[in-house]
Amino acid sequence: MPPKNATWLKRTVPDHAAGWTLEQFLRQEMGVSGRLIQRLTRIRGIRWNKEETFLGRKVRAGDEVAVKLKPRGSAAPREVKERVPLLWKDSRALVVAKPAGMASHAEGPRSGTTLVDVLRAQLSRPEQNAGVHLVHRLDRPTSGALLVARDALAHAQLDQLLRDGQIERSYLARVAGHIEQDELAIDAPIGRDESHATRRKVDPAGQPARSRVRVLARDEQTTLVQLWPETGRTHQLRVHLAHLGHPILGDRLYGGPEHARLLLHAWKLGFALPWRHGERVEVSAEPPTELAPPTA
Repeated sequence: MPPKNATWLKRTVPDHAAGWTLEQFLRQEMGVSGRLIQRLTRIRGIRWNKEETFLGRKVRAGDEVAVKLKPRGSAAPREVKERVPLLWKDSRALVVAKPAGMASHAEGPRSGTTLVDVLRAQLSRPEQNAGVHLVHRLDRPTSGALLVARDALAHAQLDQLLRDGQIERSYLARVAGHIEQDELAIDAPIGRDESHATRRKVDPAGQPARSRVRVLARDEQTTLVQLWPETGRTHQLRVHLAHLGHPILGDRLYGGPEHARLLLHAWKLGFALPWRHGERVEVSAEPPTELAPPTA
């Protein structure tokens, strides 16, 4: 029997899955990756009709399959007044609009109120799921769409999509000067800048980093661009644009012209939900006026 204090995600086997092995059901119906199945097996975190069993067991319509969810922290939500817009949600994940100037998660004793703090308070009503597991990060000065899982299994599933390059993310930025090419790809490894505590730099010995750039508009002194990070290195877009000689406006860390804020915005997210048979989700976060794309 599962321990009473454990949290379990349960699914009933539908008619079309009768005769599948338990492993097939976990992979195809619940969207559990092979790596996560191995981990769940090690911690005895898989149940068939409330009993432990083997992955090759054939399931029948009406059987109950459960996997163990490991909550990440049970601290009471901090009392915060801030709220953030929810751009999309279902029972296991949501997309929020992070404001510029708010840290995604605690970065140290001076982090202030973080997005995680706000969401834990905002989702703490009994009818809500207060789980908050960030699938990716946005730098403190960056605004826009951020994907959040609401339980540990959903986080593992979405994290795997991110690692496999199956979550499409695009950003808007306004950069200094004119980028002459309408479209370009940047393939420049990124490593730490040993002369600064937080700064990164293009470094041939660094980690692979790839970004795509499309010019949306040019004015006398700046260029509005849409960006797609194909890898997820710290400060990747900021480093790549500065490396091109076109730092983002407001990016003091990488030599950008002065501006009231960093003009970098996470605009669009696209992904398929593993627990809804690949149902496609497309979400966009309205950009600030300075980053609004030109209308056709």
